[in-house]
Amino acid sequence: MPGNGRLDPGELAGLVATVRNFGPAATNAVAYLATSDPLIHIDDDTGVLGDIAEGETVDNLIDEFMVRAEETTPQGHLADMTLTVQYDGGETVSNFQLLVGRYEYLVWDPTPDQSSGPKMHATLATLGYSGNMHTALSTLDLDDYATLWISLGIYADNYVIASGSQEALLITNFINDGGSVYMEGGDTWYYDPSVGGHNFNALFGVSPFADGSGDLTSVVGQPGTLAAGMTFAYGGENSYIDRLNPSGGGFTVMRNASPTYGCMIGKEYVMARTLAASFEFGGLTDGAHPSTKAALAAAIMDFLNPDASAAPEALAGELTRLALTPAAPNPFQSAATFRYALPREAPVEIGLYDVSGRCVRALAGGVQEAGEHVVTLERRALEAGVYFIRAQSGETTLARKCVIAR
Repeated sequence: MPGNGRLDPGELAGLVATVRNFGPAATNAVAYLATSDPLIHIDDDTGVLGDIAEGETVDNLIDEFMVRAEETTPQGHLADMTLTVQYDGGETVSNFQLLVGRYEYLVWDPTPDQSSGPKMHATLATLGYSGNMHTALSTLDLDDYATLWISLGIYADNYVIASGSQEALLITNFINDGGSVYMEGGDTWYYDPSVGGHNFNALFGVSPFADGSGDLTSVVGQPGTLAAGMTFAYGGENSYIDRLNPSGGGFTVMRNASPTYGCMIGKEYVMARTLAASFEFGGLTDGAHPSTKAALAAAIMDFLNPDASAAPEALAGELTRLALTPAAPNPFQSAATFRYALPREAPVEIGLYDVSGRCVRALAGGVQEAGEHVVTLERRALEAGVYFIRAQSGETTLARKCVIAR
């Protein structure tokens, strides 16, 4: 595999298979790789293994398979592969799955009652995002995931991440390495650090100021944030949750209606984004669009990972703000299309920006009518590389990464 250890969309990479001989000695062993997946192409399907002694483990490092993923392959795509090893007098066949790119999410829920994590996982999967859910964190390779969704629960069914623990280090390193995290917990921010829990507050832009008084009743999204226009009644295990203020670059995303206090704080880094919540996703009661858990999950993913490939129904239903889908295909060589939509007639500016933040091409502008619009982005004289489609209307600014392939 290339430097990042994985096969990404549009990439040609060497693949090494490790084989162990559980039978008698095998001579002149050769491995053959095959797939019926239309998005995966095998340019070199043969790897010489040589003689394999009984109990020996070997690989084809000196004769790698060459595997290529189509540019349109979604992040987190699992391709079914078949490995056949032929040797003098016989053969053996094994099946495995090859991950392309990274999964878009991992839900980690170590709580006893499992009341929120499974709902996150089910909602994200229904929206079309690729990911997994686990109850243990330390055994996982977090580099396989673009975003991490953590549910630590509400007392008495909560989970405390111990100060300086391996779990705390994994989460901290994930963010420092550019990964984005949503983390919820009723006592995670104010109470837990006082009883040996890890203090994540500075990392998440949070300044907790109270332990709660059983009065969380209605969670309201704040204007100009990912949750704008959303209001949820709350029906979690209990309503005694930490009260949060933003600090150190944080900003309030959601508040309790009365009394007013923050219950979700966002923070943006250069490469990563975080969301800290003191309520449970699973405790939110669905109302009319956009006040649904599905709409909130899509908005959170849109904030955490603007490059998410799933492109859920961002333009469906009753819009409350500007919406922008990813370009398709992505990466592309000659042209790609993307869609944007406005809830009402309004000024909008859409441009293509390079990684330095310079606008290299204006794509749309002026007062636009309400509804959906389609734009074709032609490469023309643009050099290969990474760009961002940036759309702005009113207080809302959205961006989608697109890649022009060589």
